[in-house]
Amino acid sequence: MQSPYVYSEESTPEPPTEPMTQRIVVLGGNGFVGSAVCRAALQSGLRVTSVNRSGPPTTGEAWIGDVEWTSGDVFNEESWVNVLQGATAVVSCIGGFGSNADMERINGDATIAAIDSAATAMVPRFVFVAVHDYNIPAEFKNQIGYFGGVVLKPGFIYGDRVVPELNNVTLPLGLAGEPLKELLKIELVKNITSKIADIPASDVLLVPPVSVDAVAAAAVQAAIDKGINGVLDVAAIEEFN
Repeated sequence: MQSPYVYSEESTPEPPTEPMTQRIVVLGGNGFVGSAVCRAALQSGLRVTSVNRSGPPTTGEAWIGDVEWTSGDVFNEESWVNVLQGATAVVSCIGGFGSNADMERINGDATIAAIDSAATAMVPRFVFVAVHDYNIPAEFKNQIGYFGGVVLKPGFIYGDRVVPELNNVTLPLGLAGEPLKELLKIELVKNITSKIADIPASDVLLVPPVSVDAVAAAAVQAAIDKGINGVLDVAAIEEFN
């Protein structure tokens, strides 16, 4: 008598295959915005790889251990291109301040180099966290439409910012950002600001602040949602808050 626990090849059911978890690559994942993107991606059930030159944050938060940290430099493709294989998207949170030459290299050239590497590796989507109305390399604009390109253009980003250079002191940027955001919603203030909106560069001061959590949520959704393309301004980012 044949055991009921013995199956022929024809009758053996195939084990269900589990869908592969999507993985995003975050450039600058140890910074203020990058850390928020990593946290939001993990909370969404994504796998996260971060590429940066200085390693993981030193804050000791639990989520840090769930990220794959890779030391690399976007200008040295060989140092990080291996993490692009199989990635769903690249999210660039690279940015900085300094001289015009420094900012052009950090905010512009670095992103162009990353876009080229991602396109060569055939990563389906690329998300660039820029700033409101400027700092978008022309190279990126040319890539939109070639593959899934999304630019986030927040203004002042607020939230609790940890500063490693100051022994991980936390700067509560929300103390300034949230009141200013509410102030700009007042009708009288809106009427005043509308009268000076045509003054060059006036929107640097008039664009409402946005929380780092909203920026992170928008970046993660843009990384995995093929229906999101092009530019997301402050109003669009706020919808993810």
